[in-house]
Amino acid sequence: MLTIGFTTVFYTLWEVNTYNVLERGKWITRTEHQYFRNLSRDLDAAKAKVAALGAEVQYDVNLGLRGASWFVIDVPIEEKEVKAAKDYTFTFGRMKGQDIRTAGDYITEGRAIFDEGVNAGTIAVYDYTIGQRNAQDDKGWKDVVWQLNRAMKSESTSRRRVYARRRLIDLGELVRRDWMEKVPVQETISDEYADTPIKFKEVKRKWMPKGLAKWHDEIGSKKGLFYNDGERLTLTLTEIKHKMLPSDYGTLHIVNYVDNNGNLVTYKGGTPPVNKVVTVKATIKHNRNETYIQRLKTLANNCSVS
Repeated sequence: MLTIGFTTVFYTLWEVNTYNVLERGKWITRTEHQYFRNLSRDLDAAKAKVAALGAEVQYDVNLGLRGASWFVIDVPIEEKEVKAAKDYTFTFGRMKGQDIRTAGDYITEGRAIFDEGVNAGTIAVYDYTIGQRNAQDDKGWKDVVWQLNRAMKSESTSRRRVYARRRLIDLGELVRRDWMEKVPVQETISDEYADTPIKFKEVKRKWMPKGLAKWHDEIGSKKGLFYNDGERLTLTLTEIKHKMLPSDYGTLHIVNYVDNNGNLVTYKGGTPPVNKVVTVKATIKHNRNETYIQRLKTLANNCSVS
């Protein structure tokens, strides 16, 4: 939270964040204090500058907050409080010990403050704060989402997993969809059976990751079994997605195309056509609910689509 402090002469702007963390086997409450800048010699003027950041900005006043640097204060949590603290905190990863229920708040609040400041023309007051940095911190956001996804699937208690799922829903990273997810029956296998194919099972889900939902709307809904399996025919294709992966035989290209009828076909191999719009002769291969094209021969390179 933004906090106004005092340094005997100037009233100062700080960011103060408090969370629980497990360190060296003991739970502590950690409060981080980040100094940003001097505001004014007058308290009312200092309050006005912080309030000018936006109507939604909340701040505290702590005139006992002194100094002009970053520091932390750690307070041990009593044993009777440890169990409650563990119920809603991460137990692994870079966010270990932090509250699952508020994961990502500092980024969303920072973005809101940054946007509000820009629109109000007052961003100069907040130009070096955590809010501005996180307004453009996509990696920080991805780290939070990754941690929550891991927690939803792998946290040690069902309560933590539920908290993680609820948090992803609140952040808009999970959307309501009925779908079937393929999950491995056994996640790890011993070296003795390293060459044994991993078996999968389908599990009914009610919530879908936002990225997967977007892919399903744009691409997945076009999937199906088209033409006759083994048939060789001429198709005019438009590329809609191209993914490259390393393999033992060089780069593996997985390219999704739609034909003139709007059907989705997929090429998986090492030498895809160069142009995004192309006419090819290909052999149809059905696999589960997808149509693949093999043994491509380019007949015409049409105008590429940017």
